[in-house]
Amino acid sequence: MYSIFMKNNGWKGPKNPEQLKIFIGKQNEEQLQMMGIDPSNLDAIFIGEHDDEPLKIRWNLKSSMLGPALPIVFEASPSEGEDYQVGFTGNTVRTVDSQEYQQLWEGKLDRGSKGNTNRR
Repeated sequence: MYSIFMKNNGWKGPKNPEQLKIFIGKQNEEQLQMMGIDPSNLDAIFIGEHDDEPLKIRWNLKSSMLGPALPIVFEASPSEGEDYQVGFTGNTVRTVDSQEYQQLWEGKLDRGSKGNTNRR
């Protein structure tokens, strides 16, 4: 939904969870349900599937239609041993180690990072 928000808002990400929730609330309920989103419980999409902790999200990102995939959503705790799941624009998820996780979170790998070539 973050990526769709960007596409519909000049490739700028939502400023905060409230802005994203308002956007999601305006979407077709059937389509949301097909995506696994319960329109009556939007808070659930901000909780990690593996650790039941609040997800870390990079708000207010900027991109372009042909820009590289940006890391936007991060597990709070490792899901596989010492590895974390990170979600990118373009609907991709990667497993990364703690060092790469920190670099992605800080935006140090936003342009042209290894394996980060999906364009949407």
